[in-house]
Amino acid sequence: MKYLKIYLVLAFAVTFTACGFQKNSEGENFERFYTKFHKDSSFQIERIIFPLNGETSYLEPEGKQMKLWYAKEWIMQQSYDATDTLGYEQSIISVDSLVVDVIYDSATQGITRYFSLRDGKWYLTFYSDYNAVNPVFIEVEK
Repeated sequence: MKYLKIYLVLAFAVTFTACGFQKNSEGENFERFYTKFHKDSSFQIERIIFPLNGETSYLEPEGKQMKLWYAKEWIMQQSYDATDTLGYEQSIISVDSLVVDVIYDSATQGITRYFSLRDGKWYLTFYSDYNAVNPVFIEVEK
């Protein structure tokens, strides 16, 4: 199941990058951006294109629902900690000017984020959360 999710995300990423994003080599360093994005709340808000497209999923008859995330409701995202004991894993897939970041546990909850390079700068351009247990905003704590 986990590999199917990652495969689908990668397939979407390849399709998404075929739409004309600029190449990764022409912009800021993603790793430095990613670190600052998770440490500086003002920087994080600056680098999210609001309203942020995304989706939210609950175990309801409606299933996955499209959602627009707004700055006023945004909760600061924390970086993934590989030493955490909560059972989360992270997969990062990079294709040209798109980076897909998936943080998840075995099957009950997680997030998927797309970071896109625009005019030489990285932005969060898509956010999806899923929670099969409780319909709440997922935030990975450090």
